Amino acid sequence: PTIVIRRSGGDDDFLPPHASHASNDLTPPSVTASAPTIVSATPSEPPSPALLRALEKMREVFHIRELRPGQAEIMEAVLAGRDTLAIMPTGAGKSLCYQLPALELPGVTLVVSPLIALMKDQHDKLAELDIEVLRLDSTLSPRDEQASLARLSENRPCIAYVTPER
Repeated sequence: PTIVIRRSGGDDDFLPPHASHASNDLTPPSVTASAPTIVSATPSEPPSPALLRALEKMREVFHIRELRPGQAEIMEAVLAGRDTLAIMPTGAGKSLCYQLPALELPGVTLVVSPLIALMKDQHDKLAELDIEVLRLDSTLSPRDEQASLARLSENRPCIAYVTPER
């Protein structure tokens, strides 16, 4: 399928009527049949082959068909191996900015968060999607902690949610 890329003028008012302002981190939109669309605040170069592959996975795995402003540029930087700092408001789609590249990149994607409930929620949603994911936090039993540490030591691709003290 063709990837449709549409650049906007700069704010969320330019999102198409069918685009949801709800979090798209793991919530599929009601319509998923059409190709993904990049919605961006600023014009940029055409998407890289790595981003195009990631967008296909976005539709297949997450059932999301549009990116929000800024997400494409953030993912391009991450996929290109550039250090990236993304400061976005709640609900702007930060999680997808690391979850989707994690499916394309080798090795472990380490997510450090002090919010154990958020880590657990994201872990559970990713596990439901059959995405390799693990957690290391104070709520794990010793057995689950050992299993997570063993899995982490294998250095196979996964998303690892850890608390700052870990």
